[in-house]
Amino acid sequence: MRKISVLLFLAWVGFLFYAGIALFTSGFLLTRLELTNHSSCQEPPGPGSLPWGSRGEPGACWMASRFSRLVLVLIDALRFDFAQPQLSHVSGEPPVSLPFLGKLGFLQRILEIQPHHARLYQSKVDPPTTTMQRLKALTTGSLPTFIDAGSNFASYAIAEDNLVKQLTSTVDSGEWDVLITHFLGVDHCGHKHGPHHPEMAKKLSQMDQVIQPFSEARGLIRFE
Repeated sequence: MRKISVLLFLAWVGFLFYAGIALFTSGFLLTRLELTNHSSCQEPPGPGSLPWGSRGEPGACWMASRFSRLVLVLIDALRFDFAQPQLSHVSGEPPVSLPFLGKLGFLQRILEIQPHHARLYQSKVDPPTTTMQRLKALTTGSLPTFIDAGSNFASYAIAEDNLVKQLTSTVDSGEWDVLITHFLGVDHCGHKHGPHHPEMAKKLSQMDQVIQPFSEARGLIRFE
C-alpha cells in the first residue's frame, strides 16, 4: 500500500511538472500575428508622389540605385568593445589589458585610412538579443519581443515581408548584386569560453583576417 502511495505521489508530481512546462510555453512564450502584406514597387510607401521621383527608371524601386553591388557582413555577438583598439597606458594608472582589445586591427585601419567612407557606430538594442529575434528585426524592420523567444530554436522561414525577399524580387538574375554573410564563430566562442578567454582573442583575430577581402567591395559591416 505504501509503494502505491509513493508511485501515485511521483505520478502527481510528474504531471504537475509537465503541465507547468506546457502552460509556460503556451501561455508565456506566445506567438504573435504576422502580417501577410508585401510591398511592391508599384505601391509607394506613403500618400502622394515620391520626393525623389525615380520610379520610372529601369530597375529602380522608389529611388535610384547608388551602388551596383552590396556586401553585408554580419558577425553574430560582436560587441562594440570588441572593435575598440588597445587602450594606451595612462601615466599614474595601471594599464588596461583585456584579451579582446585590438584584435580587429583592420577595422581601425579602415577608419583611419578612409575616414569619409568608414564609420563605427554603437547600436543599443532592447532584449531579447537572441539570434533569431535580431535577424528578424534586421530583415523585417519589426521590433523583436519575448513573444518570439519560444521559436528561437528550430525556427521556420520568415513569412512577413522582409529585406531578403524584396532583394530576390528586384535584383537582376545575372551576376550577383548582393552578398550577405553571417558568421557565428564569435557567438559560439562567447557561449563556451566567455569574452575574456584567450580563445575569444583568437577568434577575433581570425575574423579580422576574414573581413579584410571585403574592403574592396565597400560593404557594410554591422555590429550586433
